[in-house]
Amino acid sequence: MKKGLKRRWELPGETLTGDPAAWILRRRGHDPESFVRTDLGALASYLDMDSLDEAAELASRHILASHKVLLVADYDCDGLTSAAQLSMFLREIGHDFSIVVPHREEGYGIPMRAVREAAGAKLMIAMDCGSLDHGPISAARRAGMSVIVIDHHETKDGKTPADFLVNPKKPGCPSRFKEFCASGLTLLFLSRLRNALGCDIRLGGRYQALAALGTVADMVPLVEGNRILVAKGLEAIARDLSLPVEALAEAAGISGKEITAGRIAFQIAPRLNVGKRGMVDPMEVYRFLMEGDPKRSRDYAARLHQANRQRQMLEDAVLKDAIERLRDTPRGRALVMAGDSWEPGVLGIAASKLIEGEHHYGPVILLTPDRETGLLSGSGRSVPGVDLHGALLACEGLLGRWGGHKMAAGLSLSPGNLEAFREELEKVLAGYPAELFVPRGTVDALVSLEAIDKGFVDALAVLEPHGYGNPKPVFAVEAPISGLRTMGALNNHLEVSLGENGRRLRAVWWNGAEFRGRLEGFGNALVIGKVGWSDYWSAPEMVVEDVISEG
Repeated sequence: MKKGLKRRWELPGETLTGDPAAWILRRRGHDPESFVRTDLGALASYLDMDSLDEAAELASRHILASHKVLLVADYDCDGLTSAAQLSMFLREIGHDFSIVVPHREEGYGIPMRAVREAAGAKLMIAMDCGSLDHGPISAARRAGMSVIVIDHHETKDGKTPADFLVNPKKPGCPSRFKEFCASGLTLLFLSRLRNALGCDIRLGGRYQALAALGTVADMVPLVEGNRILVAKGLEAIARDLSLPVEALAEAAGISGKEITAGRIAFQIAPRLNVGKRGMVDPMEVYRFLMEGDPKRSRDYAARLHQANRQRQMLEDAVLKDAIERLRDTPRGRALVMAGDSWEPGVLGIAASKLIEGEHHYGPVILLTPDRETGLLSGSGRSVPGVDLHGALLACEGLLGRWGGHKMAAGLSLSPGNLEAFREELEKVLAGYPAELFVPRGTVDALVSLEAIDKGFVDALAVLEPHGYGNPKPVFAVEAPISGLRTMGALNNHLEVSLGENGRRLRAVWWNGAEFRGRLEGFGNALVIGKVGWSDYWSAPEMVVEDVISEG
């Protein structure tokens, strides 16, 4: 472990040689040959999942009997893209269905009104929710409905009153991959439903695009089955510019640019999650995803874009207030903070930014009073290696309604339990190694300056798509710093020239101008960052993340 100007870094013990992509994959614990496969045939090995075929058979029997289907989905991008896929399928085969999506105020899970509004449905299919919604599912069964749950959230014991629970995290499920989100699982389910019905509906194009949107937005690891789904979805988006994503790209100012997993994560998904944040009715997002008319699609996109701008302002207000109050808030390994006037829909993303900005490195839980119930409710985010779901499970006696997974959760509790919850959470987190609560980075490979050329950059392309669980590789290059220049309208960025005689490398450190004085005193340096190709300079370029002095 070495200390840079910003953080500590774990460095590999030897310099990269040979194929850079294969080197990085082996270091990350992947088999290079299987990792780079993104053909749909490779998905077949992920279909061995408990209840998947049985659920498809049950759904086919109801469809063939012309029974009405009720769809229920969570209000986030994952849930809504799942609902849109199943809706498109039922529409294509001409089958009657209705849909219920809870409002933000109703909270996560199947709302009881879904049962009341079933209107003669004989089959309920719940997506991205339902693993723990025993009450509403039992009510649906009593009302004469069969129930299928397609979900990926943590379960306590896998027991459910539903007919079938399709969830790779269910205890005993033989699935070789546990990290699918609901939109990916829905596409797999539709492939089995299509077979059960004996129909020839093509599950390409828009289906694959929707599965990719949900997978990237839900921040599940982009490896194995998820990597295949996203790669194929990005190909579908590139082929079909009439997809809703094109309307959102236009509203976000990235029209005409390649839609990558990164652009989905940072430009597209936030606009599809405005229903989750409480900025619009989630059904507005669902209708947008189902829209086929270009003009109406652009109108929807404009409204979602405006709602996202409102979300950004509210998020900034919460973040600013939370940072100002950090000194006066008790904290240990976790930060649990409540604000009286915070917007509930932005607490999760604000918690993430407190961690990303290293204002607090450990689980962050932000809460605000619910006007109707009087309970404190909010969201939590964690850091790698610290299981937030497991920690909350240990504190369950102090909580109201809650749920989530290892890295993120939603919860509620009585204001009177706040201090006891803080104390209990700290007891649980005390069992984790101390190093997990210290910000640190990992370098994928030490690389010589001479090795970085166009061939090197091109060889890295097979690692895409990048995202959570499969980040862009981080390299460390040892070289003399031969030039420094501040740049940008505010002179807050720094251009760093590496190398003296022979090969040189241009590097850019965004918001790095504050380190110029310290870098001027460096001789040789270990420069850490990500490498890409600059079309402007027609040369490789590094985006700097940190610098370690090598004397």
